[in-house]
Amino acid sequence: MPNYDTSKIRNIVLLGHSQTGKTSLAEAILFTAGAVKRQGKIEEGNTTSDYLTDEIQRKTSINLGVLNCFWKNHKINILDTPGYAEFINDIIVATVAADIAVIVVDASHGIELGTDRAFKIIEEKGLSAAIYLNKMDKERADFHKTYEALVNKYGKKCVVLAAPNGQAKDFKGAINLITKQGIDSLNSDDKAKAEKYREQLIEQSAEIDDKLIEKYLETGGLTQEEILAALKKGIEQGAVIPIICGCSTINAQANILLDMLADYFPN
Repeated sequence: MPNYDTSKIRNIVLLGHSQTGKTSLAEAILFTAGAVKRQGKIEEGNTTSDYLTDEIQRKTSINLGVLNCFWKNHKINILDTPGYAEFINDIIVATVAADIAVIVVDASHGIELGTDRAFKIIEEKGLSAAIYLNKMDKERADFHKTYEALVNKYGKKCVVLAAPNGQAKDFKGAINLITKQGIDSLNSDDKAKAEKYREQLIEQSAEIDDKLIEKYLETGGLTQEEILAALKKGIEQGAVIPIICGCSTINAQANILLDMLADYFPN
């Protein structure tokens, strides 16, 4: 195993309500990064994180899982926490060790008690954070409704970094709004929403720097380098919480999450 400089290490904790898919997301990350040859499933009792007999029988995490993988020359350490409040001690231990929180939200359920708990934790611990809207393939999944709820409750710092290409039975994946690759393939409604989300992402990032927000207001745009620099600074300061979406059970968009952790988040 190679030695990694601290600048190439990301320590992340997965937080969120029970049954939002944290363990499935951890498994998708491991599989995408090549740390496991087969993506385990909760219902089959063969995930890397949930290995205790009680966890396999209950089909839910009751213990803190510690995992790691390698992505883009970075070491990613993953702390998979239980969702139930009864296991708060494991959650507290994990947040002490982590630098980054990924808050997993079920796109078909929206904000739940565990979501509130996760936001309180990141504020108390001063963690940089991202939101992963999971289960986008479910019948009642509604990215846009959940996004509006997040902004209304937690503020405009919640901005979309990866917008959906369809949802529910029509979910086909997500578009990275920084690169904009594939945005022209969206239907007219999704494309219009994606363009709006991108402007909000740029505006919120630019507000970190007075000179950038002045330039943005004057010219209506920023260079790619300016956007990335502002985004990184905003994430590190907790002024920007990027939102991406996917479906962890079918390994959708774990690559975007890994890219985001390596490229935009602090070590």
